[in-house]
Amino acid sequence: MASTKAYTTQLVLLILLAYYMAQSLNQNVHDDVIQQLQLIPQYVENILKDEPLFEQYAHMLEDQHDAYFIGRNLDYASVLEGALKLKEVSYVHADAYVAGELKHGPIALIENNSVVIAVATQPHIAQKTISNIQETIARGARVILLTTHQEEVKNVQNTYYLPDIEPTLQAILVAIPLQLIAYYTACLKECDVDKPRNLAKSVTVE
Repeated sequence: MASTKAYTTQLVLLILLAYYMAQSLNQNVHDDVIQQLQLIPQYVENILKDEPLFEQYAHMLEDQHDAYFIGRNLDYASVLEGALKLKEVSYVHADAYVAGELKHGPIALIENNSVVIAVATQPHIAQKTISNIQETIARGARVILLTTHQEEVKNVQNTYYLPDIEPTLQAILVAIPLQLIAYYTACLKECDVDKPRNLAKSVTVE
């Protein structure tokens, strides 16, 4: 269950399903989505070349008992998955929050050396998430940010830039760094990433 291929292929399938449903309803759809979807394997290959960097990020979580993930809109769905994978394989307690709700409770949890993993890939709201990140930094958090080259970022040392592609496809690419961070964190903690404890290989009960 804790596999990258299971999650990313489901995303691709859902995107294709939504695209063809829109076509059948005569909605305005952009062929750019399908064209860029065909380039995803190339983008993933390039991201995998940066694997040592994600291993370096994992060292930030090695001695942590908690981690906080934030994002907005589609990025929130991505951080939910990132937090889930970190919990499943490394047993680090991780929570994902909508970045816009940070001030309404979650920010009280941020203290010196807290680790915050943020995703800001949706152009119309990315800067708002980046603004929330600055608030966590002001409270002593160490931040890992996944964003795109078109976003201006200040004071975040650990920033990874993803390709500037169709925003609806970013969730596929974001999953790769998030899951690699979870993987290397588990390795550092000497957890069995192939057999996470208490995790069934498939859903067998209701």
